Amino acid sequence: MNVETRNILLPLTTKSSLEAVFHSGFLLAKRYRARISCIFFSDRPGEIAAMAGEGMAAGAMGDMIENAVQQAQQNLEGVRHYLNELQKKGKVLWFDQTDPENETALPSLQASAAPQVTLKFMEGTVEDVLTWQSRLADIILVPHLVPSEDPNASDILHAMLYDGSQPVIISPPHAPKHIGNHIAIAWNGTAESALALRNVLPWARRAEKVTVLSSPDYQRIGPAAEAAIDYLNLHGVVADLKIVKGKKRKIGESLLQGAHEVGADLLSMGAYSHSRLRQRLLGGVTRYMLENADMTIMMSR
Repeated sequence: MNVETRNILLPLTTKSSLEAVFHSGFLLAKRYRARISCIFFSDRPGEIAAMAGEGMAAGAMGDMIENAVQQAQQNLEGVRHYLNELQKKGKVLWFDQTDPENETALPSLQASAAPQVTLKFMEGTVEDVLTWQSRLADIILVPHLVPSEDPNASDILHAMLYDGSQPVIISPPHAPKHIGNHIAIAWNGTAESALALRNVLPWARRAEKVTVLSSPDYQRIGPAAEAAIDYLNLHGVVADLKIVKGKKRKIGESLLQGAHEVGADLLSMGAYSHSRLRQRLLGGVTRYMLENADMTIMMSR
């Protein structure tokens, strides 16, 4: 991410967890003068039928499709209602673009006192809708992974991490107070950690403090943490080093604790997997972070 953050892509399929993820988006939009481009999407009726299989009776199939369409519309209305309430309080300026024929010209970001949000509705698969939408986004913001609330949450994360074009911000389960004041960077010498460092660099230049987290148990063949700190210094970023240890516990847990101990409000790290063919098997540290992180995470792949 070598450009200024101006466009934040926020994919949604449900009305749950709106407060935490939108609050994270508003913090980022205000800090970096960005717009939130919200895409609400659902499966096409034909795709719903294909997922159900050929053994289902026609009547039951029709009922299932109708229920899915109604649920998607109810969730979309929930998002609209949430944004309307915020706009009444002057906390957001949002534009309903769910009907392409009613789209209006957007004011410049500089002309808006409140964060700007656009809302579009699209039908299709996660891969069809979101991967190409991400190509003109600067970052991708997703809610905390709660599969029980959103069955598509895992698919969205996979698609954005491995098929998207930009770093992914995973919102914490509760609304954070700050994002980007103190940035922690997880370093282990790999290409993924180097990408995580480069992607967060524009934000690190604006941060009040930056800390590199390193663990002897997590280090791989590659530059040491001290070399990463020297690299940051070349780019005008002064960073501290925090050594974390993970022998007696999961390294993901150690990284999170280390980030909390130094007072970070954002942790930038690489995303890893065990499957080159489809990227469906997440690495242990990546999976732990997605399921347990209680702070804002930036993942790069």
